[in-house]
Amino acid sequence: MTDPTHPVLAAVAAGLGARPRTLPPWLFYDSRGSELFEQITELPEYYLTRAEREILETRSDEIVRLASLGTDDPLHVVELGAGSATKTQLLLQAVLRIQGSCTFLPVDVSEAAL
Repeated sequence: MTDPTHPVLAAVAAGLGARPRTLPPWLFYDSRGSELFEQITELPEYYLTRAEREILETRSDEIVRLASLGTDDPLHVVELGAGSATKTQLLLQAVLRIQGSCTFLPVDVSEAAL
């Protein structure tokens, strides 16, 4: 990677030249970074994943019903920052239970996570 126009080199050069210095988060999410983030989400201190999971465990059916009001078309579920999509599985199971089918489009900066 010696081409100065390469996106990674350009991002690093821009970030390290800025004040304060910074790097874009997408640089951290190679296969190892994604694996580490999955481990972080299971730490007791990282409550967000547990809170999201609890909401989806208790409200997925309601979310699906509200999202599909006024249409008979199957839902399209797009998840930004999908990672391993473990939480989204709860929502997808509700969609399949209620509608029978859906389109799922996971999006993540790490190809390895998908």
